[in-house]
Amino acid sequence: PADERVRGRPPVSSGQVGAYLGTPLTSMSGQVIGALCVFGPEPRDWSEADVATLRQLADSTVTELELSALVRHDESDRVRWGLAIDSAGIGTYDWNLVDGRLTWDNQLIGIFGYDADTFEQTIDAFLERLHPDDVARVQDALQTCIDTCGEFDSEYRVVRPDGETRWVRARGRALPGPDGTAVRLLGAAYDTTGEREGATRVTRVLEAMPAGFYSLDREWRFTHVNAEAERLLGRTREDLLGRVLWNDWPAAMDSIFEDSYRTAVRTGLPVSFDAHYPAPLDGWYEIRAWPTPDGLSVYFTEITERRRMQEQADRSAARLAILAQVSAEMAGTLDVSVAARHLPRLVVPALADFAIVTLVDADGRPRDVSTWHADPGSRALLERYAAVRLESMPAVSPVARALVSGEPIREEVRTVVHVLPEGPAKELVSVLAPETAAVLPMRGRGRTLGLLTLYFRPGSKVVEEDLATAQDVADRAGLALDNARLYNTQMQLAEGLQRS
Repeated sequence: PADERVRGRPPVSSGQVGAYLGTPLTSMSGQVIGALCVFGPEPRDWSEADVATLRQLADSTVTELELSALVRHDESDRVRWGLAIDSAGIGTYDWNLVDGRLTWDNQLIGIFGYDADTFEQTIDAFLERLHPDDVARVQDALQTCIDTCGEFDSEYRVVRPDGETRWVRARGRALPGPDGTAVRLLGAAYDTTGEREGATRVTRVLEAMPAGFYSLDREWRFTHVNAEAERLLGRTREDLLGRVLWNDWPAAMDSIFEDSYRTAVRTGLPVSFDAHYPAPLDGWYEIRAWPTPDGLSVYFTEITERRRMQEQADRSAARLAILAQVSAEMAGTLDVSVAARHLPRLVVPALADFAIVTLVDADGRPRDVSTWHADPGSRALLERYAAVRLESMPAVSPVARALVSGEPIREEVRTVVHVLPEGPAKELVSVLAPETAAVLPMRGRGRTLGLLTLYFRPGSKVVEEDLATAQDVADRAGLALDNARLYNTQMQLAEGLQRS
């Protein structure tokens, strides 16, 4: 009571406190959070041991206080975690593999259509609610998880007592015991029916699309293929799903397909292009590809017929342009024989790979007057062949027969080579190596005034419409040559009359 630090305090002044010892409560961070005090009614001297004991008690008190705070914090976290789990509709399970007890929380019990009284806490109760088609698959996955002390991941159907079928996605992990074998399987599950219904609606739309659709993951594996894609690709979805694009369709590598797909994934921007895929498809396709977070989505339609029609329209336009140019050149000069020499350049390469024009002189002798080859490196060779071929042609050759009959002739060149005698002409045509030749007469009024010979190399397709156009070119040239012949005859007659 005589100590100035406690003088005036009612308990001390009244004599209730004769001795007092206190120590601060200091947290691990050094912050003073309180004090621990002891006192008695009789005065006493506190020993160092008393002080040390009180300090130890203070340290224990601080530890207990901090542990209590942590427990309250953890409990708050657990409450928040539980609320999040409940709001997400996630249920948890704990399967004791030693005694077989299966513990579910209320969320999971409700998903399976049980209640706390009807759920028997056994794996049989779980299997009883599985769709019959999913039982074997799920059991195999569970057994693999247990045998390997690994993870369980499966999506299956649950048939509830009211007949409703729900989809559930479950994940779990097996925990090993001291001997390394699994003793518990812990995990969580949630209802995915809504997601499945949304995916089903999307699938129905994709299946009804008139365009092919397939999706690829980031490893370029097929993850979805619709019915139209099956038809266009000639493969079933069972055969394609999980397969790598580049392995099953090798012609797509190092092509516009690979370049465009990788560009879309790299840039995140959609791409569209037209491309031809060789056998086994051997068709033209219009492609649109969109990058997605999971990989690439590809829509495509076959445009082979459209492409063919477009090419046909382009060729028709080119044919008309050739005819118009021939008519313009023939009508725009007084020396038609000079204009006729330009014909090979007009028909090559639009109608053939190379060509030779032959004109018949006034004395009836044919002469090759002009040539043209699509390959610049072969033009000199073709000129040399034209300089020697007619003198080597026998009477049975296509050229001789066309001059006599005035009818077009088409033959394989190997037949022509066979009838040619040994010499420069035979050697040169063998080097030029055409596969097919078409000899088209330039017909006037009652006579043949020349020939237009077209040659086609191996691999070049002989199109009947092109030959018809070439014959029209030859006929126009023949008519122009005949008109020029008649004009010259009339001019000579008029000059003779004038002189007379």
